[in-house]
Amino acid sequence: MTLTDVLSETFRHSEPPEISIGKVRRVDLGAGRRLNVRLVRPPVAGAPTVLLLHGWTATADVNFSTLYRPLSERCAVIAPDHRGHGRGIRSDEPFTLRACADDAADLLKHLGAGPAVVLGYSMGGPVALLMARHRPEVVQGVVLCATAAHFGHNAAGRVALGAVGAIGRATKQAMAFVTSRGDIAGEVSNGIYRHLHTPLGHDLAQVAEAGGELARFDATSWLHTLEVPAAVVVTTDDHAVPPLDQHMLRAALPGAIGFEVPGDHDICLQESSEFISTVCAAVDSVSTSGKQLTAPRNATTTIL
Repeated sequence: MTLTDVLSETFRHSEPPEISIGKVRRVDLGAGRRLNVRLVRPPVAGAPTVLLLHGWTATADVNFSTLYRPLSERCAVIAPDHRGHGRGIRSDEPFTLRACADDAADLLKHLGAGPAVVLGYSMGGPVALLMARHRPEVVQGVVLCATAAHFGHNAAGRVALGAVGAIGRATKQAMAFVTSRGDIAGEVSNGIYRHLHTPLGHDLAQVAEAGGELARFDATSWLHTLEVPAAVVVTTDDHAVPPLDQHMLRAALPGAIGFEVPGDHDICLQESSEFISTVCAAVDSVSTSGKQLTAPRNATTTIL
């Protein structure tokens, strides 16, 4: 089974969970970037903020529903959906992980909530790393779960992810051509495409493009340059992101603290007390270590 098979199957049949904590706010970041984001009030004024970045084909609520409540006991929680995923930004521009990183950084600035502990799960890991590299002013530290410095650990995996990305690009190009016709057939075809979503509300073309981005991502040449507190949570039975690659990520990050939790790539969907406590411990280790930055001002009123 390839990486694409595992990741695609992990969330394919998931329904959005019922969430009874926090609120969802519509946010306009400018330049046509509008998204919904879940916000959970911090326990006390001055508490740290944690930004949750979900994995490929998931949404924030699917990926992190088991973590919202325990994390909110120590942090303000901000959980957006990535571009093309769920209620995330819709764009005709090519999907890039760097754009996702800029979206997340701009969201923190818009909410007055940075610097934050940035927790990236699977595809969210590369986004968190890119934030630490290009937008360090909003990053207090990173927690990297079930992720790696590169994906598609073998040739078959890279080809599969690349093929998924090519399908996404071709779909968007075809729809751009049809829409440009400006006739009734073009309008109908475009309308049908815009309503072709998964139960989670994904834009299928953008999600497919994201797979191609994962195939191209490789941070191994610059991980050593990052200067933020870091923790890596290794899922030791992971069939999507090999544990060896996760351990290599930790080894390459200066001063990164390592944690292990038994479970496959979908452990975030389980009611696993060990997973929840491990992730909370990783967040605590980053928010209280080394280069401690100032907590967000007026967190209880600025964020919500």
